[in-house]
Amino acid sequence: MKKVLIIGPNFRYFTHSIAQSFEQTGLQTSTIQYDAPIHPYNTANKIWFKIAKIKHSWKEKVLTNNRIKNSQYAIAEFDKLQPDLVFILNSDYLLPTAIQHFKQTAYVAIWLYDDIRKFEFALNNLPLADTIFCYDKSDVELLQEKYHINAHFLPQGAETSLYYPIENTPKIYDISFAGDIWNSPRRIHILQTIVRAFPNLKIKIYGIYKPWYKNFFAWLTRERKDIYTNHNTTPQELNLLYNQSRIILNIHGADDEQEHYRANPRFFEILASGAYQICDNVPYVRDLFPNGEIGLYNDTDELIELIKDALQNTPSRQNAQQEIMKNHTLQKRIEQALAIINQEK
Repeated sequence: MKKVLIIGPNFRYFTHSIAQSFEQTGLQTSTIQYDAPIHPYNTANKIWFKIAKIKHSWKEKVLTNNRIKNSQYAIAEFDKLQPDLVFILNSDYLLPTAIQHFKQTAYVAIWLYDDIRKFEFALNNLPLADTIFCYDKSDVELLQEKYHINAHFLPQGAETSLYYPIENTPKIYDISFAGDIWNSPRRIHILQTIVRAFPNLKIKIYGIYKPWYKNFFAWLTRERKDIYTNHNTTPQELNLLYNQSRIILNIHGADDEQEHYRANPRFFEILASGAYQICDNVPYVRDLFPNGEIGLYNDTDELIELIKDALQNTPSRQNAQQEIMKNHTLQKRIEQALAIINQEK
């Protein structure tokens, strides 16, 4: 196996970083990236998709046409590149005919890097893949029990070229957070509680909090603009924020996180940067760090106490960072994926 074609979303750094990880194993890589939910996600398509969502049949027609275009392009690129392996992220943007075409001459692997419930169309493609990976172990069990599809647990990992300690960086923030906010009532509640509980601390929160296009008046009159930036940030800025903060909050977005066995990308990024993390007490994180290497909370009362303690007693970060760098980088994940693929070929 010499050549790999990676197909994935144009979301953050993910597809590009996976390609870099494959290259570090000695393989030649090419990538196809797409905008979600439709490509290209320009102003005209944003307006059109917003209109289409008014009626379910309109929305599905737009998504189907998008999958047709994506599949045609991916097949054409595949035929030109002739890869030995096609590594696909989620696959919900491709038609089964594309997967079948790839399989004629290449090995096909799909990595579900998010909750399968968010990408139900991918269920049409999974039975066609040679190997399937899930970032959520609960999805491995779901696929086996409900759909009789075998899959492997492959958590996300840290991209260490983007997230790393920056020496001699002063701590200018007491608490920081970065992530999608307005789509998660849970995150909104927790962040608002922390802001109220620590009015005199230096807090910085990145992520869309109150978007103008949802409620212009709420956006205009939103509170604590010195804390809530109300915009996203780049990986470079995020790594600097981690290094500038005494405590990084990690809040998984779903209300049913206790029913899942997974960790979000932030979990790995924060620790790779050398920062101290306080994370919700989800099963995967609890099993990985059972000895207090990071703060784990079950509710806002426990979170407040953990913050107070971390501010008074500087916690050690070294053990948690070493574990991530040794066993939980994105490079390690791709090596693990390749080992499984080579076994199953």
